[in-house]
Amino acid sequence: MLLQWSTVIASVGGVLLALLVLLRAKRNIGNTFFSLMSISLSLVVATNYFSLTSKDSSEMTLFWIRAVMFLVPFLMVFLFYFSRSYLSQNYKFNLKEFIAVLALTVGMSVINILPITYSGVKIDQAGVIVPETGFGLILNGFFILPLFGISILSMSRNSKNAINSNDRKRIQFALYSFLVTFGIQIITSFVVVSLFNYTNLVPVGSFLIFFFVIVITISIFRLKTFNLNMIGSVVFVVILAVLIFAEIFTTKDWQELVYKIILFLAVSFIGYEFIKSILDEYRLRKKVEHLAKELEQANVHLKELDAEKDNFISMASHELNSPLAAINGYLSMIVDDKIGGKLSPQHQQFIDNIYTSSKRLAHLVKDLLNVSRIEQHRIHLIYAETDMNKIIEQAVAEAKPNIEAQKHQITLDLDDDLPKTFGDVDRITEVVINLLGNAIKYTPPKGKIKIISKKEGDFLKVSVADNGIGISKEGKAKIFGKFEQGNISRDERKGTGLGLYIVKNLIELHKGKIWLESREDRGSTFFFTLPILAKLPPDKHAGEGGVLRLNK
Repeated sequence: MLLQWSTVIASVGGVLLALLVLLRAKRNIGNTFFSLMSISLSLVVATNYFSLTSKDSSEMTLFWIRAVMFLVPFLMVFLFYFSRSYLSQNYKFNLKEFIAVLALTVGMSVINILPITYSGVKIDQAGVIVPETGFGLILNGFFILPLFGISILSMSRNSKNAINSNDRKRIQFALYSFLVTFGIQIITSFVVVSLFNYTNLVPVGSFLIFFFVIVITISIFRLKTFNLNMIGSVVFVVILAVLIFAEIFTTKDWQELVYKIILFLAVSFIGYEFIKSILDEYRLRKKVEHLAKELEQANVHLKELDAEKDNFISMASHELNSPLAAINGYLSMIVDDKIGGKLSPQHQQFIDNIYTSSKRLAHLVKDLLNVSRIEQHRIHLIYAETDMNKIIEQAVAEAKPNIEAQKHQITLDLDDDLPKTFGDVDRITEVVINLLGNAIKYTPPKGKIKIISKKEGDFLKVSVADNGIGISKEGKAKIFGKFEQGNISRDERKGTGLGLYIVKNLIELHKGKIWLESREDRGSTFFFTLPILAKLPPDKHAGEGGVLRLNK
């Protein structure tokens, strides 16, 4: 009974898996030869079963033995081509070679059904099958053994030449499965039967053949070969379908026959969809993993490009800074100090325009340098005792010419009891000048600007308000971004879009916060806070220039 079930499971299951590979797997020559090999294995297992069970007639026994030997050369050839092409990067199918080998195979198969291989069969009283062999068996040895050896060498070579570790592992596992499976199959189904007339071990070989086919099928679909849950699911579905199929042939009642046929079709369909869903889910997971890996590589590449960009900006800004300083120095001596004598009105206008453009360019270079230092975490804060009200007054004094030119009305509401703190005076002054400069720039002439300072909890709070053009809702969402401006479509004096980005980072470096309130055409108010520090913070990089990194 065990021999019967092992034969049914191995033969029918092998054919089903071969069809699954043909219909669902990637179309290539290796998968095609695997399917042909799997079908040949199933036929060999089935015919071998009949050769062992048809003991009532020596003629039928001889027929089935010859049938087995007829199929064996085809099995070996398909195995030979499968081993050469499986996951091979260099294999190229040669049709002329295949036709020549196939012709030799047909000739060998014909020899195997002639009396020169098996001339007859004797069955003694104990039911022991004793075949009468001839010279053809020696020819089989010369045909099969080289193919078997070359198959092993081919898989071993493909493993060494595999382009990635996953393919190498799949080939190696297929090779080991092949050696164990076919080694035990030869011993249990041929050597033990031929030498000792013992057939009880034949089911072992049949089950191993089926296991080998399952393993290679799973490997072809690029599933993890050692995933026992996956293997168990596929084996269970296939064996269940095969067992139900075998039950059809043991049924005598036609109603029960119809029931079992319907049950077999239902189980087969559900099993097919189950296996298909497993394969689809695995492919999807592999695709996601592949896309994630590509995304990670692209992200690394983008970071490298961003770093190169920052380095270029930093280098270019440094290189521009020196000649700009010299240009501004000489222009300042001509324009402010009147060195070189009095200029004609036209020459004076030209020099003034050059000086203005030079200062604007110097400001741009300064912004680019600041951005580069911020993004490379190279902003060095030099902490000192800080009086916020004095910083505000100093910023207003520096901006006074622009305020008067625009005829703005500026109001200072500074808390006289505002406590002192510790901070980088130059950086905080830069923040206030930038916010005040934006208020002046984006407020129409004769506008109103108000600066307030006060203590709020453990923080100093400063606000810079104007009644200018305001910022739209969309603009507020990105106003502190790099190269962003609130109302760029309406700006007549466009800037770099770096000022507020720098301001935000300088405030955050001081562990403070910055935000704004604004309505379009109603003006804007920028707020920032700084923590009140009772003592000078320790410098962890004393002598090197402390680097306070951005909050993550």
